[in-house]
Formats: sequence, C-alpha cells, structure tokens
Amino acid sequence: MARKQKNKIPEELIVRYLSGESTQEEEKWLREWIAQKEESRKIFEDSRLLWNESDKIKSFMHPDMDKEWQLFHDKLKRFRRIKSQPVVTFRARKRQTQIFRIAAMLVIGLFLAVFVRFIAGHAGMERFTAMTPAEKVMLPDGSVVTLNLESTLIYPRSFKNKERRVKLKGEAFFEIKHNAQQPFIVTTGNILVKDMGTTFNIRSQKKTSIIKVSVFSGKVGILAPGKADSLVVLPGEQAIWNNRSHSLNKTNLSDPNELAWKTRIIQFNGNTLREVLNTLEEVYHVRFSVVDGHMLNCRVTATFDHETLDSVMKTLSDILDISFQPTNKGFMARGRGC
Repeated sequence: MARKQKNKIPEELIVRYLSGESTQEEEKWLREWIAQKEESRKIFEDSRLLWNESDKIKSFMHPDMDKEWQLFHDKLKRFRRIKSQPVVTFRARKRQTQIFRIAAMLVIGLFLAVFVRFIAGHAGMERFTAMTPAEKVMLPDGSVVTLNLESTLIYPRSFKNKERRVKLKGEAFFEIKHNAQQPFIVTTGNILVKDMGTTFNIRSQKKTSIIKVSVFSGKVGILAPGKADSLVVLPGEQAIWNNRSHSLNKTNLSDPNELAWKTRIIQFNGNTLREVLNTLEEVYHVRFSVVDGHMLNCRVTATFDHETLDSVMKTLSDILDISFQPTNKGFMARGRGC
C-alpha cells in the first residue's frame, strides 16, 4: 500500500482483526502499521483493551444481546472517563478521537463476533495472535501465557476434558496453575510438552525445524515422535528437538537472554558481535547485516534495561566504533570495529 494509506488509521481492519475476521495478508499489513511508530502501537493497544473489556461474554450459545449491549455501553462510558482526564495534550486528544471512532465500529464488531460464536459455538476454541511483543493471555484455569510477536495460541474457552490442551505456533512463556488431576499439555510442531507445576518457555523455530523448551521452575515432560519415553526437563535445563534429525537432547540453560524478548533486559558479557546481533534480532524483530565480516568477532560487554533499539545501537557504535545505517530489511553495520 502507498505511504499515504499506511499513515491512515485502519479502523475497519483493527475491528476485523479483533473480531477474528482478518486475513493473513491483512494481519501482515496491520503489523507493519503498528510497527511504524509508537502512536500506532498505542492506538492498537487501546483498541484491544476496549475490545477485551467488552468481550467478556459468558454464554456463547445463547447470548443475552440486550445484556451484552448494556455491558459494552457501560464499559465504553467507563473507558471514556478514564481516557478523558484533565491536562490532555493535543496528541492525546487526537488519539482519543481515533479510539472513539474505532469504539463505534467495535460495537458492530462485537455483535458480529457474538453471532459468529453463536453459529460456531460447538467448536469452543479461541485463537490469539500477538500483534505486539510480550502480549499476555489468561486461560480459563487462571494460567497466564505471554506470547512473542506474531506467535499464536489456540485454546478452549473452558477446560472440560481430562487434559488441558493448547496449541502454540511461535514462542511463548507459560505460567501454569498446576492440577495433577487435569494435566496441562502444549502441542507445538510435532511434540507434546506436559506441565508438572511449572514456568517454562517454548520457542518453535519453523525455518530451522528446531524447538527449544526452557524450564525455570517445576518440571516438564516432553514426548517426541519415535521416542518411547518422555524426557523430563528440570529448572535451569533446556530441551532441544530437531525435527529433521529427530533428535531430542537436554542441556544446561546458560543464555542470560533466553527471556529478553519478554523482560526487555539484555546482558552481554564478552559476547561476539555476531551473538549480540542475533540476540537483538530476536528481541527487537529486525534484521542486521555487516559490510565487513571481521567485525562479527569483536567482543561486547554491556547491559540494556528496557532500552530502545536506537539507544542500544548508539551504545554499540560507541563501544566498537561502528555505525548502523537503515536498509530496506533492517540495519547494516559498517566501520572499523575492534
């Protein structure tokens, strides 16, 4: 789309996404729009907040439309009061106007979503795709899942079976409420990850056919194709499944940046620039290239706490005497290096 179109607030597209009616192409365009600037991200997050507040419908097979209309109306009034506090800047007022324009469309979107769920209520499944980094989802049992950008979680609206099963595509951090009578199982790729009272991270890398499961508390059991027994992974350990070689191995978890995408705290202690750039790509979802490959062997020691990508690149430029130039796909590093 033209730059002029991308700068325009895509109210209809936001509503289509929040109601689960957007196509993959539309979702890709929306992600690009959100990534353009901070204001776009705030507009989207405010819209999602309003939608989530309005979408707490208890009965999907027989919704009380009058009750839900009143619920949405009350939530919208409360939202308006919160967003209309004194001493509002012009930029904030502008975003309020945009949010309320979207809110009017969300009224229609909400009832369309109710209708779709009424028709397809027997499926009983929810699908959530993270449009910004580290988005949280609360499951019906109170467990919390934090998803990385563009990762998708599919889960039931209620856990009624003997097992609590969900499906993950991408990366997510799980904080599970343990229930021995109703095990929690994650399907990702072609392996099963069974919780045993745990916080753990799953990273499914489609391009490399690698799935990594890192455990931070409790333990998990992993069942992979061709393996008779499950592999038990304890805190401080990481299981690595290679779908191409069908190998399942366990190693100590030594990377301090394993959860940097979630915590936004990045630590380097004598890491090579190659390792640094790989980490930054994962945390900030950008691509880096270099003019001269020798600089990739330069060492970096630094800690970044919730810093912007521009701030991180400036620090690296000062440490290594390099500069970062924007390209169509990300940034290119050039300079003398170390």
